[in-house]
Amino acid sequence: MLDLASVTSERRAVVLGDIEIGSQPTLTYYILLGISELIAAFALIIGSAATLIGANVVAPLMTPIIGISLGLMRGDLRLLRTALVAEFGGALFAVAIVYLLGLLPFWGDPTPLLLEQTQPTLIELLVVLAIIGTLLSLAVPRYYDSVKRAEEATLKQNLALMRDAIDKYFADTGRYPSALDDLVARRYLRAIPLDPVTGAADTWVTVPPPGSEAGRVYDVKSGSSGLGRDGSPISTW
Repeated sequence: MLDLASVTSERRAVVLGDIEIGSQPTLTYYILLGISELIAAFALIIGSAATLIGANVVAPLMTPIIGISLGLMRGDLRLLRTALVAEFGGALFAVAIVYLLGLLPFWGDPTPLLLEQTQPTLIELLVVLAIIGTLLSLAVPRYYDSVKRAEEATLKQNLALMRDAIDKYFADTGRYPSALDDLVARRYLRAIPLDPVTGAADTWVTVPPPGSEAGRVYDVKSGSSGLGRDGSPISTW
C-alpha cells in the first residue's frame, strides 16, 4: 500500500509541476486533442469500441480536470483559471472538429456505436452526477477556506505595511498624518492598498492618536464587520 506520508517534498513538487504544465492550453495540447478526435471519428465510422477507447487514451483532457480539482483543493486561482481555460477551450475545440468532420461526404448510416454515444442510460447519468456531487462536496469547502486564508494573510500584510508607513511618517515629521492619502502624497506609500476582505481601498478605518500628538491617523484597521477564521472580529486586528 502506498504511504502518502512517505512521499518526499521533491517528488510532490515534481508531480505538482507536471500537473501545472499539463493543464496549460498549449499547441501540443490542441494537437493531441485533434488527433484523439480523428481517432474517435474513425472508431465511430467503423463501429470499433476498442478504437474509441484508444481515442480517450490519446485525449489530454484528464490533466486539466486534475488541475481543476487541485486548484479548488488548494485555492490556487491561477491554476484553476488555467485548467478551466484548457478544459473548456479543449471541449469547444473538439466540438468544432467534430462539426467539421460531420460536414464531410463520406459519412454513411449511423453505426450502433455512434447511436449508443447519443443515448446515455439513466444509471450512467446518476453515476456522473454522484461523482460530481462528491467532488464538489469535498473541494468547495476547502477552496473557500483557502481563499479566506489568503485574504487574511493579505490583510495582515497590508495592515503591517500601512502601520510601518505611519510610524515612519511620525518619525520624520513629528506628527501623524491627517489622512491615509498623506502617506501617498509624501511617498511613504505608492498607493493605498486594497482591503482584501471588503475589496476596496476606501473602507479602512483610521484610529486617532490616544494622546495630544498632532495628526489624525495613529492606526488603521479593516472596515470589515466579519469574523476571522479564528473567530475574532477582523476590525480589531
